[in-house]
Amino acid sequence: MSENIYRKIIEYLKSNPGAMPREIADALGVSIGMVRIALLRLRELGYVVRSGKGGYVVKSGAGDLGARKSVEDFYEETQKQA
Repeated sequence: MSENIYRKIIEYLKSNPGAMPREIADALGVSIGMVRIALLRLRELGYVVRSGKGGYVVKSGAGDLGARKSVEDFYEETQKQA
């Protein structure tokens, strides 16, 4: 999975907190399956959390991939867990 999808999801959630997977998929023009897999990995890595209504929000302090690690490191970490 491209590192771009992770970044795009985080950016989308920053602008649309509480978005549901279908909404994210439609907005980004990707499959809902791809979004669900990416969201699962982002949750495992501590970047996003589920909101009370089933949507997702960026975890406080985790909105900028670069603030925690480089995009390359993030991508490598997601690949190791795949």
